[in-house]
Amino acid sequence: MRIVIDMQGAQSSGSRHRGIGRYTLSFVAALVEAARDHEVLLVLNGQYPDTLKDIRDAFAQRLPASAIKVWFAAEPLGRYQPRGRELREQAKSIREAFISQLAPDLVLVTSLFEGHQDEVVVSVGHFRNIPTAVLLYDLIPLIYEERYLADPSVRSWYLEQLDYLKSADLLLAISESSRQEALQLLGCASDTVVNISSGGDDFFKPIELASSDYETLRSTYSIERDFVLYTGGIDFRKNIEGLIAAYARLPIAVREQFQLVVVCSLRDGEKQALRSVGNQCGLSEQDLILTGYVLDGDLLRLYNACTLFVFPSLHEGFGLPVLEAMMCGKAVIASNRSSLVEVTGRDDALFDPADIDGFSGLMRRALEDSGFRLSLEQHAMQHAKKFTWANTAASALDALIGLQQKHQKSVKALGNNTNQYRLAYVSPLSPARTGISDYSSELLPALAEHYQIDVVSITDDVDDPWVRQVGRLRSVEWFRQHRDQYDRVLYQFGNSAFHGYMFDLLSEIPGVVVLHDFYLSGVLSYLESHEQPLHSGSFLKALFHSHGYPALLDWWNVRDLVSVVRRYPCNFGVLQGALGTIVHDEYPFELAREWYGETATTNWYRIPHLRGATEMTGRVEARNRLGLPEGAFVVCCFGILAETKLNDRLLDAWLDSALARSEKVFLVFVGSCAGETYAQQLASHINASPARDRIQITGWVSDETFHDWLSAADMAVQLRARSLGETSGAVLHCLRAGLPTIVNAHGSFKNLESASVMMLDDAFTHDDLVRAMETLWQDPDLRSCLRGAALRAIREHHTPERCASLYQQALEASYRSPSNVVSSLVKKLAADCMSADDAKRQARALALNFPPPVRLRQIMLDVSGLVLQQRAQSETGFAPCLQQWLSDKPPPGWRVELVYYDTKLQEFRYARRLAASILGVMGACLRDEPVDGWDGDCLLLNVSGEAEPEALVPLESTGVHMLTARYEQDAVQIRPFPALHEHESIVLSAENWPTIGELLLQLSPVIDLDGQVSDCALMQ
Repeated sequence: MRIVIDMQGAQSSGSRHRGIGRYTLSFVAALVEAARDHEVLLVLNGQYPDTLKDIRDAFAQRLPASAIKVWFAAEPLGRYQPRGRELREQAKSIREAFISQLAPDLVLVTSLFEGHQDEVVVSVGHFRNIPTAVLLYDLIPLIYEERYLADPSVRSWYLEQLDYLKSADLLLAISESSRQEALQLLGCASDTVVNISSGGDDFFKPIELASSDYETLRSTYSIERDFVLYTGGIDFRKNIEGLIAAYARLPIAVREQFQLVVVCSLRDGEKQALRSVGNQCGLSEQDLILTGYVLDGDLLRLYNACTLFVFPSLHEGFGLPVLEAMMCGKAVIASNRSSLVEVTGRDDALFDPADIDGFSGLMRRALEDSGFRLSLEQHAMQHAKKFTWANTAASALDALIGLQQKHQKSVKALGNNTNQYRLAYVSPLSPARTGISDYSSELLPALAEHYQIDVVSITDDVDDPWVRQVGRLRSVEWFRQHRDQYDRVLYQFGNSAFHGYMFDLLSEIPGVVVLHDFYLSGVLSYLESHEQPLHSGSFLKALFHSHGYPALLDWWNVRDLVSVVRRYPCNFGVLQGALGTIVHDEYPFELAREWYGETATTNWYRIPHLRGATEMTGRVEARNRLGLPEGAFVVCCFGILAETKLNDRLLDAWLDSALARSEKVFLVFVGSCAGETYAQQLASHINASPARDRIQITGWVSDETFHDWLSAADMAVQLRARSLGETSGAVLHCLRAGLPTIVNAHGSFKNLESASVMMLDDAFTHDDLVRAMETLWQDPDLRSCLRGAALRAIREHHTPERCASLYQQALEASYRSPSNVVSSLVKKLAADCMSADDAKRQARALALNFPPPVRLRQIMLDVSGLVLQQRAQSETGFAPCLQQWLSDKPPPGWRVELVYYDTKLQEFRYARRLAASILGVMGACLRDEPVDGWDGDCLLLNVSGEAEPEALVPLESTGVHMLTARYEQDAVQIRPFPALHEHESIVLSAENWPTIGELLLQLSPVIDLDGQVSDCALMQ
């Protein structure tokens, strides 16, 4: 399982250097060791940058660096923030969303009662209900309300955190005493609170003290004789006044032999107050030693040097100092309250802190009775062995595993019934002349078995039978206004003008995308050329966003929009905006990895293109309606005619085959031509043929006529070239009709069931096609075999019922996916009233905390000096090399960006206008926006730049690989930041400048690039 641990207990100013901070670090370290069969992620608060390195260093040998994640609130949440309450509520949502997108099986909170006056943000179930366990130290403020909760603001905050505690799924109590508090005061079920106890740091142990150690104690703390030791806090419940009073009642002879040493951090007023108590009890400054804060080394010496350790606390969650003293083999006496009974483990070592005489008497016995004291020391060494971090971690891990198993059972019990979910289905519908309209007509009735569906259409002129019958048709504007009524949204995306409105809609209302065409450049170019100014620059923006500077340069140099449209998919924005992506076969997977790298298909699902097993029209009746002569053998090609469908090659092959020489064989193209020029060429070729009377192009036909041709045909030929990732609905029509069909192994065709079609090579020859048609025409047994296999394939894989079931699985998996977190968070934050400045800060926080699930890794080049000069050329001669890097096509999954530090805004920004100037292209679609840097990106930092160290914290904390680049005359020296060894330096010469792929190969031994750049230089 994946355990995500909130580490703020080791970060906050109130806990970091106290018991909770020490417990957090020691416990989590032990849990990481115990959970080696599980994945552990640590989550840190970026508002405490001074703690990040210490915690990373503490776990460097236990966890990979990538297992430590840092989140950021939109802005500081300090005590005097005017809108602190509102901002803290927003920060709670951001934190829980950040954790949720890590896809945890469960979350462990190390300290819940934090955040009243600092930057800590802790909540449970504020945004997402994830199985959550919380470390429970104690409920002391609830027990002593009059002391701790007198301030109304403190009380309100504490009770709110207490509600979060009650909503947690599991409490890991640090003692049985704390466990009982939860059961009795909170009414928790016994199986939801587990005592995991505590451990002591191995640092605390018996040591031989040298004379120099005693001299150090004497000179530093004025300890001149044997002493009684207390260490802990100064809080009232620590009962230091009672300790002083009990010590003062010892006989003078005993006090003359033993000093009382109180070790705790004291402010001046607190120190004076304790001195006053001592004076009232008749104690001199030599009787009562107040050390103030001591370093760990001195604390170890004090434990080992003392004669007796006394802990008079009125209430403890555990009482770690008692255990530490026992681990050092010292005699220990403690109050008989709360957890101290179980930590001390010996009744005759306990006293009633309210009975000062009894307390003093036990102290005297321990000091004067050497036999009793020796037995306490022997007991201490043995009893302390029961408290180990390994035992604590093992108990905690068992409880966490139990929580996960319990959660899995509850999820399974709920099942996967989605019938009550409302689904917005966004798609063109009949009579729109697109195959996706037909597809939706077949899918909707089957999908309605799983969801309550409203269909969203850009037009109300819809004649789809199911929609007309059910009557739930919504306009796009109505959908925008009522988006919150829907649990699920499904977009049917294609590369035609019918889908133009979906781009903006998807950015506003995220959903699952069905990608019928991998390339979306066609519809984007259409929008730009036909619907200005609304979509002005939409194609160029998508081109740059998807493919970076090389594609923009290509467009600028070629100036042929058609060739660029066919060359680049321009679909990356849609892939990033989708909560999940559905495709119909493996070919789009191949294209996505080819263009965007191995991680591009996150949250992708394959659902076969559906075709219902509808009864075909009677063959004889269909032929009569179409006017075919008796005994005719009909070869059909279905779908729009275009160069990419190779209709001209089919015509040529048919004319050169024996089929054309038979008066009984007909060739019919059932569809219309996509281009006038291509139509004229085909018509001219047909008219010049002696067989022209047996060749027909039908043009666009009705559904009824289309199905008549399917029923009437004897075989089909469906060919493809220069596929843009589309799936052919026409070939599935042929298979559903049981038509023997010839295809070539191109694009999605190559993934068809091999037995169901006659498959030619992708690069088939003219003779190959002639031979295939003649073979199929002359072999009725082969046609029969293909017919049976085609019908079986449709029944087994392509029925609407099966596909609808797969749709439901994909939709639910997508909406459970971490990628759904951001859309839900945006919706929640948008509901709050925010100023424009607030909205900007929230947007930056979202960008910083939530990298898109599908993204390109960046190699960012700091060119602050060039930007400051406001010109593309620099005296170093480095700009031409930058031009080469910007022009290079990077390895799949990477992009190149120039960045600079803005001294006014104190942030890094993309230097896109400078990049356009260096390349000599028009950069109207480019903006110098704030840098989004995420895990795995690389930043080559200009060591002579203006960046403040604070500006690097967000980038470094999110996992950006930091390197320094020293620009010299015609050379660049690159080193990791900070460089550990001189040999890690990489020198790039302008005379032998590497490509981006070669640069990444050079960097990969120096910084961890997750193995994603192997052979990348060969991919150029």
